Amino acid sequence: MEFVLNEWLPEYLRPETDIHKRKNAIRFLNVFFKNNDIIAIRRPSEFLIKIYKYAKQYQDYREIYDNYKYLCKIISYDSGKVKIIDDSDTIQLPDNVLKKLISPYDSDIYLFETAICTKNRIIITTDTR
Repeated sequence: MEFVLNEWLPEYLRPETDIHKRKNAIRFLNVFFKNNDIIAIRRPSEFLIKIYKYAKQYQDYREIYDNYKYLCKIISYDSGKVKIIDDSDTIQLPDNVLKKLISPYDSDIYLFETAICTKNRIIITTDTR
């Protein structure tokens, strides 16, 4: 499966995050690493910015840092686990889809544009809307 994630994953891995959210993020990563799943990531994106930022910021938190370090490694070197979708490779969403997204989901349009470039078109988010 190919998944599109917003920045909940890097946020939930932070040491300041609620322990239940952090455990869910780690659980997700463990399943992801074991399966043949792929994360589709838009470049540039807040997801990438936060992964690299937090990897640097939390170097002194060994357990926390290991998750970020591993994510940075697979993003940089493992095309079997990560599909990078550059802005220039995205597909313009059809007008009828854009009309449904405008307003409540303006800030998440990039997720839909990324998802349309994947096989499964699955977005994993923690947004409540």
